[in-house]
Amino acid sequence: PSVPAVLLRLDGALPERELRDALARSFGAASPRFRSRVDEATLEFVDDIGETAPIVLPGPKKNTLQEAVAAALDAPLAGRGAGRPWWEANVFSEASGTAVLLRSHHCLADGVSTATIMGRLTDQADAIDEAVKEEIARRRRARGGRPSLLARLLRRLAFALRVLAAAVATALAMLA
Repeated sequence: PSVPAVLLRLDGALPERELRDALARSFGAASPRFRSRVDEATLEFVDDIGETAPIVLPGPKKNTLQEAVAAALDAPLAGRGAGRPWWEANVFSEASGTAVLLRSHHCLADGVSTATIMGRLTDQADAIDEAVKEEIARRRRARGGRPSLLARLLRRLAFALRVLAAAVATALAMLA
């Protein structure tokens, strides 16, 4: 499965309870999906877990932060199959502070969305939001300001389906 991840490095130690509360506030407000689990039999979001907070795990013990993050990225999400949210935070203690690796299943958020939500937890939230907006604008300019091919095709498909629905409705009205 696709599991976007964002690594946030913080100055100083961060108590687990404080991290859990901050993540619950930020992500819980971002989308009801972060307050749900996924029923793997029906592939539906189920809002029955009663909590927003992710699973907070100590990061794997390795020689370097890079090795520890790589090991965490290779591990499956702890919430899958356990009736828990499909997002989690791995906490790594460093001499210079704390690093938090936030991972969520792609059905909850893509990498940019996860980074934006995570950025809200920092004192640099405005700068992160601005950087995301600039990157989106840059990508649009690179495409010449036109919607992507997929977006254009989907728009045409939606139009064709509306025309087809109207034709079917007219035909049914004539038969009645």
